[in-house]
This record gives sequence, C-alpha cells and structure tokens, in this order.
Amino acid sequence: SDTGRVYGLKKNSAIEQWTYRTGGAIRGNPAVQGANVFFTSSDGAVYRFSSATPGWVTGTSWQFLSGSRIVSDPVVYSRWVFAGSTDYKLYCLEATDGTEFWAFQAEAPIETTPVVYSHRSNQEFVYCIAVERTGRQVTRTLFSVKLRDGTEVWRFPGIRKVVSMGKRNLYAMTDPDSGSGKFLVALDVMSGKEQFK
Repeated sequence: SDTGRVYGLKKNSAIEQWTYRTGGAIRGNPAVQGANVFFTSSDGAVYRFSSATPGWVTGTSWQFLSGSRIVSDPVVYSRWVFAGSTDYKLYCLEATDGTEFWAFQAEAPIETTPVVYSHRSNQEFVYCIAVERTGRQVTRTLFSVKLRDGTEVWRFPGIRKVVSMGKRNLYAMTDPDSGSGKFLVALDVMSGKEQFK
C-alpha cells in the first residue's frame, strides 16, 4: 500500500491475516518463492516474510536496508533476491537471511526492476537500468552484471526497458528521450553488441 503497509490475506478472503508497517510507501509488486514473500519499500529496505509464520516473526523474517529509496519490484532467482536502489546500487541478497552477497555500483539511481537471465551453466547475468536526471535531460543506461560476483560485463546507453529475453539476444526498447527515437533493439547477451534495430 502507499501507506507503507504490507498485508497478508488468506486466499478468497478480504480480511487480512496479518499486516506490517514499513517506513515508506510500497511502489513495487511482491515476489514469491515457496512459502516466502519479498517486498521492497521506499524506506530503502527489502523485506522477507514467511507465510508459514504469518507476519513479522523474529528468526524467519528479515529486513535489509539500502542507502536510499527502492521503488521497483524485487526479483527472486535461485537462492538470491535482487533489488535496485536509488542509492545507485543493485543488490544481490541471500534469500535465507538477507545478507549482502554483492552490490553493483551503477552511475545513477536504479528505478526499474532488474532482469535475471541464465544463458547457460555458469553464464548467468543480471540486467538493470540506471536513470540519471540532470535538469530536463534524462539519461538511461542498461548494465549487464555477472550474477556470480556482481562485476560489470557491458553497458548500453539509451535503453528505457528490457522487453524480453531470447536464446542469444536481449530485446529492449530504446529511450525516445535520448533523441534516437523509439525502437526495439536486439543486443547480444554476452557482448551487448547490437544485432538489429
């Protein structure tokens, strides 16, 4: 909710089973993995709740605090939770206890939901878009980051949104604010090289 509350409701019921108040409005959608539900809040935190023990329960619930607001969805993949923050960082957290596995330092706030892609064994990547606002100008840059260690693989300027993933290509919409128009562009997942537009 915009009031900062997380609500847990039983299926087919309009009455909450539990509620928890965060320190800011919740802009993103929750992510579910098994019995766990993950939320982000504009208070800068990522939260985990367990449906097996409803609401905030010490020992099963956790909170990870970033350096600034989080306005996008969390993403759960394997044993990790990914969240982009307006503190210029993409965080990879351990899903079990919320400890930081790595943090990738971008060059601007990350306001969009990250995308995780497994190309093949030991070739897994996380993609995020950093948004820099200077006066009336908005500059967006897509970053490709190695999932295993959080190092940058490549970057591509002028991308507004990742639309889909293919076998070898990442498909994205270019940013019309960059002056290049609005196009669907295919980028090689390994190198970031433009395949077609």
